[in-house]
Amino acid sequence: DVPAGLDRLRAAGFRLATLTNGSTDAVADQLAAAGIADRFERSISVDEIGRFKPAPEVYLHAAAVLDVDVDRALLVAAHDWDVVGAR
Repeated sequence: DVPAGLDRLRAAGFRLATLTNGSTDAVADQLAAAGIADRFERSISVDEIGRFKPAPEVYLHAAAVLDVDVDRALLVAAHDWDVVGAR
């Protein structure tokens, strides 16, 4: 179950955020419909960044916004191309 998995990650000290090529409104609607919007501290979208994944700047921006060292950040992705720019 996704909600339980997200709760376990948070309980283990992970900070959770979404990073999407979709719009801010679209991701908010999707997370709300799935009942998991409250599991994420931040949603970062193309609307905010002005670049699409897999541009490396997208991942660097997310790390900066979350104040996370890029060497310690982890990414769970739906598509293999999502991780190309994160490497």
